[in-house]
Amino acid sequence: MPIPFVVAGALMTLAVSRRWRAERSWIDRLGRAVGTYWLAYIGIDVFAPMLAPLFRFLL
Repeated sequence: MPIPFVVAGALMTLAVSRRWRAERSWIDRLGRAVGTYWLAYIGIDVFAPMLAPLFRFLL
């Protein structure tokens, strides 16, 4: 199973169970940043093939 979907599932599980609590530590903030990257990757992976023909003139 691709990593972005696993991360999205884990974050949805935390949100639904209301256990999403932020800590005041650098490791928690780093984890949230990496999680945000993986969620953005889903959108990039879906929309990049549709947008690629529009930017073909740049190559």
